[in-house]
Amino acid sequence: MANFARIPLHSWAENRFAGDDTALVNASSVIFLLTPALIIAGVAVWMRVVERASIRVTGLLNPRGAGVGLLGGLAIVSVAMAAAWLVLAFVAPPLSDAPAETVAVGGTDLTQVGIGWVLLYLVVRALLLQGLPEELIFRGWFFHVTRTRPWLTLAWTTVAFTAIHLTSSGGQQSTLDFLIYLMIPLGMSILGGALMLWTGNVWWAAGAHGGVHIGLAVGSVVYPIALGPVAWTVIGLAQILLGVIILAWWNARRRR
Repeated sequence: MANFARIPLHSWAENRFAGDDTALVNASSVIFLLTPALIIAGVAVWMRVVERASIRVTGLLNPRGAGVGLLGGLAIVSVAMAAAWLVLAFVAPPLSDAPAETVAVGGTDLTQVGIGWVLLYLVVRALLLQGLPEELIFRGWFFHVTRTRPWLTLAWTTVAFTAIHLTSSGGQQSTLDFLIYLMIPLGMSILGGALMLWTGNVWWAAGAHGGVHIGLAVGSVVYPIALGPVAWTVIGLAQILLGVIILAWWNARRRR
């Protein structure tokens, strides 16, 4: 629903800024902010009215924690993405005849816009449109619901987060592809859950989540590969491995 609310605004922007690529990209970046705003408001109202809890328990309203969390999550997931791409460089041959990845905004190709505005667009889309809303729901709100049982919380939120991505469109061609594609959200959920248990700050999970999207965009430009079953599996496993390492470290500290 929060994403559907943006559709009329995007249509307006495409008509209003037709022919002005930079203005359209910038308008789209601003419009993206409507989705996290609506979801934050909805979660805050639900937690306050139904659960008698403040959204502050997620770490969302901590300005310092936001900056540290986004950068920390980005840094951590970049390790997994870099390792995955290194493996894929050997097991998935490069698409030597493929052009650099382009991202369309309406009818506009981002390669025609200044690099600074493109980076702003990608960061806003990855971190604030895609990363923050989903992580606030799954690693913020849902984590608080069963907070007294962390392992159960990690398990059921991971299953729920992974399952909803059966409807995602990532280039799948068959039923098996749709199942293999789930390796990416599975890895995102395990790593995001590990970061939430470790820090108690949803911004870390948001940074890691958004970092996957940024990593896919950057990796596809630096070393284009076929984003199919092999890539989905390797990228998912890299995140799972890193998440398991963080969970083991967190659990060891908790026991001590």
